[in-house]
Amino acid sequence: MVEPRKLGLILFIIGLVLLLISFGMAYNAYVYSEVSIGIGGDILEVFTALLRVIAMLLPKIIWIAIMVAIGSLILSKGISLMTAKPVEEEELAETISGEQV
Repeated sequence: MVEPRKLGLILFIIGLVLLLISFGMAYNAYVYSEVSIGIGGDILEVFTALLRVIAMLLPKIIWIAIMVAIGSLILSKGISLMTAKPVEEEELAETISGEQV
């Protein structure tokens, strides 16, 4: 059986990597974005161009937000497992069976 501290460290690293990847994706999307809305012309053309940009960016934003949420949940679970007080097997068996000494 894997010790809770080792499992916590593994979850911490996985969550941190997931957060770093999502922040890298967000930074790349920000730096290399090619958003241009032509000023002038009919209001309908400007509105259509704006909707096209929103439709292009919204799935990326949602995907990055989901990755950040999952990464932070995994990271926090890893931290709580690493900082948890170790439980002896006898104490665990007593807690599960409901017997108090």
